[in-house]
Amino acid sequence: MQIFYETPFKYFLLEVNDANISVIAEHTLSDPFESLDNILLLQKGIISDDIKIFLEKNGGDTIYLTDESLIKQFNKLFSNKEFLYDLNLVRTVKENISSFVDLSKYSKELLCISHKLANNKLENKEKMDVIITETLSLIDSLERDINLHVMRIKEWYSNHFPELQDLVSSNYDYLLAVIVVRRRNSFNKMSAEEFAFKIEELKNNVNDEKIKRIKNDWSVKYEEIKKLSESSMGTDLGDNDIDKIVEECKSVLHTFNHKETLVVYLEDKAKSLAPNFVYLLGSVVACKMIYACGTLMALSKKPSSTLQILGAEKSFFEAVKNKENTPKYGYIYNSPLVSQAPPQFKGKIARTLASKAALAAKIDVFGGDESGLMGKKAAENILKRIESLKVVKKKKKMNFN
Repeated sequence: MQIFYETPFKYFLLEVNDANISVIAEHTLSDPFESLDNILLLQKGIISDDIKIFLEKNGGDTIYLTDESLIKQFNKLFSNKEFLYDLNLVRTVKENISSFVDLSKYSKELLCISHKLANNKLENKEKMDVIITETLSLIDSLERDINLHVMRIKEWYSNHFPELQDLVSSNYDYLLAVIVVRRRNSFNKMSAEEFAFKIEELKNNVNDEKIKRIKNDWSVKYEEIKKLSESSMGTDLGDNDIDKIVEECKSVLHTFNHKETLVVYLEDKAKSLAPNFVYLLGSVVACKMIYACGTLMALSKKPSSTLQILGAEKSFFEAVKNKENTPKYGYIYNSPLVSQAPPQFKGKIARTLASKAALAAKIDVFGGDESGLMGKKAAENILKRIESLKVVKKKKKMNFN
């Protein structure tokens, strides 16, 4: 059986028969920097031209690889060859590596490449931390701007139709209501069909899913809005005033949609930086924790007790000063797992989740599992504990009865 075995300084094509290993062909890399480039390419799933030429020239029809994750890329690149993976075969080669290469000759090169790989990984993590913290800051700034603009628009439009503010609660819904209603005297004459048509017109400017949700809500509220528009205490505004208000509403809606695209971008970045940590806490809570600590590296060095109350430091120190009960949670309270726990058990689940999150952060920083498998298993275990606590609560209630 042929196996392609890569080292930081040479590529080997080996023939393995039981424990007997012979070298079919080998390719020596020129310097450690070339080795580093090739290793980084393989980590990204990219096959260099050197490897392609080497295997085309020397490889047979079936070749085994030492990394199972690269099989798909190799089979896609080489249409005339089949690439497989066998764990026992890889173990045999690694156990007998001294039979075809003397590692002691390359100790300095190995040390140099190891340092470069470690530095490259840490640099990438640090750069990603900065991107996440800056993006989160931008999202917070946009939210503050949106809230301020909507507040001004409400005060402005309330001169004309003050009752609408009580009927439509959320900022997003209110902006859409103003765009559709415009002048309340005109809406008083609007039919349900015209109302639905105006909602459809807005689909070009806003997110489709939100429009569908709002359309369903408004179809129920149509009669209420119409009734309020007939008995409104507001004053009349000129056409120029109404047009300006609607223009401002559309501008803020555009900012809303821009913020949503940033949130999706932030979630993707967070998952690539800390897959296990994000899987446990959710992208929003995870990003807030990273932002509070500055970097993922700094967060990974903090104990679970600190992560549990991160975001509630002010309340914590006030409680300590006044000798009162300290808070049980900070940002972690808004995580999906804590939200699923019964109220009396939220503190226990927050403590368990914080301990798992501290471990997940260390794994994400120092390597070991980039697939998010650890975070997934930990989340499943916490969900099982939540279910068991619910059962205990139910049994206690039955015994009491």
